[in-house]
Amino acid sequence: MFFKKVIRVILKATLLLVVAVALYLLAAVLGTWVTTGKLSTQTTTKDSVNIYVVSNGLHTDFVVPLHHASKDWRPHFQSSRFLPYHQHRFVSFGWGDQAFFLNSTKQGFPGLGTTLKTVLWPTKSLMHVYFYRNINPEADRVYPLSVSTAQYQALTKFILDSFVTKSDQQFRYVAPGYGRNDFFFAAHRTYHLFFTCNNWTNQGLKSMDIRSGIWTPFEQGIVPHLSK
Repeated sequence: MFFKKVIRVILKATLLLVVAVALYLLAAVLGTWVTTGKLSTQTTTKDSVNIYVVSNGLHTDFVVPLHHASKDWRPHFQSSRFLPYHQHRFVSFGWGDQAFFLNSTKQGFPGLGTTLKTVLWPTKSLMHVYFYRNINPEADRVYPLSVSTAQYQALTKFILDSFVTKSDQQFRYVAPGYGRNDFFFAAHRTYHLFFTCNNWTNQGLKSMDIRSGIWTPFEQGIVPHLSK
């Protein structure tokens, strides 16, 4: 009798988990195709700025000019550690889970415990910054966007608001990244099941009023709205 009760509890718990996962995935699909925003990813204005969304298949980043008339990012990177990168042309910004980011650099890919904690529990976040000498707009998983100056200024405000900054507006450095050209910095907000790295990218698109899904926890919810 006792074992039958245990089995029933396990079966009910399994069923609830399956239903919860199915509802989450269904919401992600609907959130991708129910759109918000009015503008396309290309503008014809004379003051257009070329930016990019870059994907690795799981995670998305914004790539923007390192220095531009509308925004020069170099003053946020004045430490001697970053001065060699001031001659690069582009810089990328991505937001994500702290433990997932840092454990990825050490182990190649986080363990099951880190992954489950990232998925199931609100956790601290980091900003990932990568300096590019150049970028190939024709490369796979590189999505060019031509935006107006006003749109770009809205995006820069959104990105700036994601960083924890010091009194001199320097970004608060946390750790080296995956290679020579990237670094991690302290970030605002907590990472959780309903606000992921791709939700962050989607909010950046929304800040520019670019047409995008209303809720996109996966990379697959971002890229269908970005024309090559």
